[in-house]
Amino acid sequence: MNPGCPQTLDFQVSEASFPTRNPDDPVVGVDVLANVTVTLKWNAAGTALEPAGIDTKDPDKNGVTYDDPEWQNPGPGPFDIFDDAIGGNLRRVGRVTWSIKTRTRFEKQTNAATHQTRVGVQPFVQLVRTIERDGTPPQIEVTDSRTSEGFIYSNWA
Repeated sequence: MNPGCPQTLDFQVSEASFPTRNPDDPVVGVDVLANVTVTLKWNAAGTALEPAGIDTKDPDKNGVTYDDPEWQNPGPGPFDIFDDAIGGNLRRVGRVTWSIKTRTRFEKQTNAATHQTRVGVQPFVQLVRTIERDGTPPQIEVTDSRTSEGFIYSNWA
């Protein structure tokens, strides 16, 4: 049973030891970690989201909101990427950054016997790595994802 009132969930996404080969970075690479808090804005009865919007462009209209990520040190970048150059030296060949992408799955269930419905939401948080090498298009990849174990449902109404 949904208790009503706002409900918060915390998600942590990370990528360990990304090799930048930058002489100023750790030899093992860069560790990136972000925490994102998600709020489900249930009404007092726990029967609906208030407001009812899902993934709209206006966060004031969303019943599911995602806080800005809290990045742990060294943060999301950008970090310079190095590669071998002639003569055994390293040269800068591009940079890498990380960002957060969020989305919410939504479903509505109906109980024909009782003529009641309920809504379910499933928030997703993804860590996205973007590598921009000099002279080539960016390489964009989701490196970590977190979600609730299933849909989180309102109470029947």
